Amino acid sequence: MAGEPSPVRISPAAARLAGLAICLLAIAPFYLAVARYNRNRGFLARAVPTQATIIDYAVKGAGEDARYTAVFVFADSQGRTHTSSATFSTATPVTPVGEKIRVLYDSANPAFVRIPSFTTLWTYIVVAGGFGLALLVFGLIVCARGHRFILRLEPRQ
Repeated sequence: MAGEPSPVRISPAAARLAGLAICLLAIAPFYLAVARYNRNRGFLARAVPTQATIIDYAVKGAGEDARYTAVFVFADSQGRTHTSSATFSTATPVTPVGEKIRVLYDSANPAFVRIPSFTTLWTYIVVAGGFGLALLVFGLIVCARGHRFILRLEPRQ
């Protein structure tokens, strides 16, 4: 039938251009991962370890969708008491109220507190870096071989 679109492979130049654009998009998650890594490294250099006591759990949601965020209190090196909450939530309270946990706080800004764990310090970096790597690999594949896989529709004559 005339006027029906038929698949036609795109040119290698167009595929290279598309692959290059995808590779350039990979810069954003890599940048975010590196920025967070540098921020964490600076924080860990200034961080002061201390003991905190869980005083409560902030609950978000209800029923099966409920998420629990630990609220804890700690004293800094000058003896001032600070209340903070974890930067992540869990489906059930992990540690009982009244239990002591280890935290790190920024000596220059005691309000900046982290529970030292992979989740709080490194998950964002791994996810953003992995996403950037996946985009980069996909872009390189499209750049090298995309003209064999990418189709465009052209009307039949």
